[in-house]
Amino acid sequence: MPGYYLTTIDRSGIDKKNVCPKCDELLKEAVQTIACGHRYCKACVQDILSQVPGKCVIDGTLIQREQVFQDRFVEREIQSLTLHCVNHEHGCKWKDELRKREAHEAVCEYLKLPCVHSDCGELVTRAQLADHLEQRCQYRLDTCEYFHTQVIFAAI
Repeated sequence: MPGYYLTTIDRSGIDKKNVCPKCDELLKEAVQTIACGHRYCKACVQDILSQVPGKCVIDGTLIQREQVFQDRFVEREIQSLTLHCVNHEHGCKWKDELRKREAHEAVCEYLKLPCVHSDCGELVTRAQLADHLEQRCQYRLDTCEYFHTQVIFAAI
């Protein structure tokens, strides 16, 4: 995966030197080129190197695999940036260091998940999933009032 996703509210406060010129996201596993000195996400520079010839997207300088190094200092700086949850636009108020964001996302109530019924296809927030499955999903099981058996709600 390329860089770390930046919410609209965070994007304006991030120094452009920490944004990958290839994917336009926050540098993830930052690397720097010796030839031109530009920084990229590790995945983005690997994509560039898979092309022949591999050229810097900023100035066209040829990039060689042996002239790319991991920039641990920049990675530590980026991990300590205070950012909002990726679900901020959906209402999540969480804001903390980037290094803690992945753990938060694993439990974020505002993460949109697909309904468990494959025919439904609706995306609902984790907080609303139970209500969706019990009340709104067209593919939930319901009891037929005439035959008193479980049937898919859309078939009633």
